[in-house]
Amino acid sequence: MQDLDSRSMTSSTDPSDGKLAGLRSFFRRGSVDDGENEPPDPPAIGDLVRSGERVQLRRHVAANRAAFQRWYADPEIAYLLRHDLSPLSDRQSRGYFDTVILPLSLQGYCFAIHTSDTGELIGSTALTDAGPESPSAALFRIVIGEKWAWDKGFGSEATRLVVDQAFDVLGLDEVQLEVFRHNPRAIAAYRKVGFQRTGAHTEYIPPNGDPLHVVEMAIRRPADAAELPGEDRIRAESATGSPDETASQV
Repeated sequence: MQDLDSRSMTSSTDPSDGKLAGLRSFFRRGSVDDGENEPPDPPAIGDLVRSGERVQLRRHVAANRAAFQRWYADPEIAYLLRHDLSPLSDRQSRGYFDTVILPLSLQGYCFAIHTSDTGELIGSTALTDAGPESPSAALFRIVIGEKWAWDKGFGSEATRLVVDQAFDVLGLDEVQLEVFRHNPRAIAAYRKVGFQRTGAHTEYIPPNGDPLHVVEMAIRRPADAAELPGEDRIRAESATGSPDETASQV
């Protein structure tokens, strides 16, 4: 998801400390009030957290808000990501960014996705609360908001980088995710990264109760080199001459 910025090491390594608690319901449907406070002369790009061949993970900054709001106002993106399948309003997305994304990024659990070659912002990804029954796990989320960046491998590499960060830096034992059954491309990509299906459930979207079929997947901390995520796995395979299989794009 391998360069680490030393400032990314200041976040807590224990997701059970309450920093992530309660965020899951917000990501599903919630909205919050506008955030108004801006730091003086905010930076145009966030600090580097982790780097790959195609993408970099960086801290989110206020300058990313406009792009984030544009992504979450897009009906096509909402259909692939939102549990109510509806775009966010301008007020919802601003509040979401200012009161959830920015604080979570400062804590080391949310990252802006930039291209490695030009530094362009193309998406966002996060590790959020997986619930009290999984204190050493987190729920993975990602959006590649710039559509020109779809089907180019950016999302797959960003997923690997986040998994690496979760195990190497945050001390997690498991990364979980939920993906809609009507998004088979993402399901295939997650499998290539190493996620395995762990279950499924159906939600019912108001007001008509339309069914939404959700696939549950997870990847656990590797026990040996053959199971290593991301670039560590690639290095291990290179050392033994085993080919790396290119993941489908997210």
